[in-house]
Order: sequence, then C-alpha cells, then structure tokens
Amino acid sequence: MEHTYTIYAIRCKANGRMYIGRTKQLLEERVKAHLTLLRSGKHTNKLMQEDYKKYGEDNFQCYELETGLTFEDRNKECFYMDKYKTCNSKYGYNTRDNHSRAKGTIEIIKGLPESNQK
Repeated sequence: MEHTYTIYAIRCKANGRMYIGRTKQLLEERVKAHLTLLRSGKHTNKLMQEDYKKYGEDNFQCYELETGLTFEDRNKECFYMDKYKTCNSKYGYNTRDNHSRAKGTIEIIKGLPESNQK
C-alpha cells in the first residue's frame, strides 16, 4: 500500500506567519508532535518557538491544505511555500526550501565524460 501525504499549514494569528509542512502521519499526530516540542521549548524552528513563547498556544492554528497526495505530488508543498512566501521570515517559519523542487537545470550530454587526466 502506498502512503499518502497531507500538506498542512501552522499559522500564528498574531502576526500571520505560517509554516508549511508535509506528513504521511495522521495530521493530528504531526500537529501534536509540533506542540509537544513547542510546549517544552525545544522546537527546532527557533522563530516559531519565539512566537509561541511570545503569543501563546491560543494564537496558533493548523490548516489542512491538501490530503491524499502521493509521493509524486510532493512538490505541491513547495507550491504552497512559494504561494505564502513562508521561506521569508517576514511571512513564514520555513527556514529553507530543501525540498525536491529543481533549482535549475543541468545539461544532459550523451556518452562518456572526457578524462580529466592529461
């Protein structure tokens, strides 16, 4: 059985910043994991942790953006990160876009490479 993914957002109502994530867990379980880390002051996302401490848990909401996605749909997470500009700390908590979206292209050459030895 193929796993399906859910893309979700965690939003701070006080300042509008959002985190976009993808999980193959139940969304409730993934959110619970975020909250456990935030409550203990150990979340790896320092900006989200600071806002949680400053504004409190009541100012955070979770949104299910899409569900039932396959591995091939994983780039949709990047779509939402771009749409909401969540890699910009003014708008979001995503610290870097290290997902599978191609940043550029590499030329594909047929045949074997030339030797670097002279």
